[in-house]
Amino acid sequence: MGSSNRSDTTDGKEAVNKIGPREIKSTLKWTSSNLVISSKFVFNEMDVTGEATWSLSPDGKTLTIDAHFTSSMGDADQKFVFEKQEGGQAPTPAKPSS
Repeated sequence: MGSSNRSDTTDGKEAVNKIGPREIKSTLKWTSSNLVISSKFVFNEMDVTGEATWSLSPDGKTLTIDAHFTSSMGDADQKFVFEKQEGGQAPTPAKPSS
């Protein structure tokens, strides 16, 4: 598995990042209080465009990412919802059994 590092700005200028073997061209901009990321990349020899909108709830406890992707195979939507956990550290991951 390859490594990845991202470097982006929110001024609307295109950034080119490599995630694993894939090159992704993205622009980021603020639309009201939402961060909108527009991206272009190639997946399985197909051109893909995507737009993800990151929004934080008014109380700052829920981050929602709504994403829409388009390619020659059609459209796809994803939604991720992250809720802030109260009270300390993240749980310790389970260890594999021997």
